[in-house]
Amino acid sequence: MSVPFSIVTGFLGSGKTTLLNRLLAGMKGKRVGVIVNDFGSVCVDSAVIAGGRGPDGASAVTIRELRNGQLFCSCLAGSFIDAVASFSGAALDALWVEASGLAKPAALLDTLGEITARAGGEFGFRGMVCVVDASRFLALSSVLRAVEEQIVYSRFVVVNKADLVSAAELARVAEAVRSLNPGCTVLTTDHGNLPSGALETADPAPAVKPRDPRYAGWGEGGRPVAFTLDSGRAPAEDELRSFLAAVAPRSYRIKGFVETTAGRRFVDCVGQEVRISEVAASDEAGDRPGGLVVISAVGKSLREEAARRWENLPRSGPTPRVVF
Repeated sequence: MSVPFSIVTGFLGSGKTTLLNRLLAGMKGKRVGVIVNDFGSVCVDSAVIAGGRGPDGASAVTIRELRNGQLFCSCLAGSFIDAVASFSGAALDALWVEASGLAKPAALLDTLGEITARAGGEFGFRGMVCVVDASRFLALSSVLRAVEEQIVYSRFVVVNKADLVSAAELARVAEAVRSLNPGCTVLTTDHGNLPSGALETADPAPAVKPRDPRYAGWGEGGRPVAFTLDSGRAPAEDELRSFLAAVAPRSYRIKGFVETTAGRRFVDCVGQEVRISEVAASDEAGDRPGGLVVISAVGKSLREEAARRWENLPRSGPTPRVVF
C-alpha cells in the first residue's frame, strides 16, 4: 500500500501551519513525514510545527526543510523531489507537505511525475489542500495570481478565519472559490478546526490538472519580495512592537523569532494584525536562530525603510544584519 502524500497550500497568513498542527495532533501513534517550504532564508514554520505537537501528539514526526523559493519553481523543484524521495523506505503512515504561501502549483503534474520516477509507487498523492483566509481573499485574489492558482489546483479548499467575516462575505468567498474550481470540496472553519476525516475521500487518486499557461506570471501585484532581518542585538519589546506597527501593514507577512531584552519572542504578522508571544525555554523553537522574514509587495522601497528602522532600534549588544 502506498504512503498517503498530501500538500497543504494557501497564501501567506491563511493558517496552513495551524491546520497542519491540528492534523498531526489527530495522528497520535503514527509515523509522519513533514516537508516544510519557506519562501525566505529562515525556515520559521518547521519550528512552529515541531513545537506544536503537544504532549500526546503524533508519535514520530520527521521534518525536512526547504528554503529560499517555492516548491514548484525551477530553483527548488529538484530539492523538493529529493526531499520526498528521502523518505523512501521510512515506513511512514503519511507524508504531509506545507508549501510556501507563494506556491505556484501549475507545474504540479510535472513534479508528481518526477516523484513517481524517483520513488515508484511508494507515495500515493491524495491531492492538494488550499487554506483560504476568508478576511483577505477577495482583496488578494484580485492582484496576486498565485492566490487563484492555488485554488484551481486543489482538491480541498478550507475557507479559514470564518469568524472574522460576516455571513454574507463568507458566502461570497465560498462562491468565488467554487467558480474557480467547481470540482473541489469546500470546507468552512476557523482556527484550522476540521472534523475528523474531513480530508478523507473514497477516491484516493485524484485527477491532477496539467500546466496552465495563464499562471505563468505573478499577476498585477508582481513578484513579492522577501528579505530577512537578523535579530542581532536585543530591542525592548515595546520598540519591537512599534517597528512592526510601522512595517507590517505594507507587508504580506512577517514571521520569526526575536531576542528582546525581556526574552525570546515569536513574531507573527498578517497585514495590520501584529502578534508577539513568549517562547518558553523548554520549547523546541527556543533553539532556532533568531530573525524576521518579511515578505512584501512594496519591494525595494519597504526593504530599505525596514532595514533603516531595524538598524536604528534602541538595543543592547552587537549591530543586527539585514539580508536582502
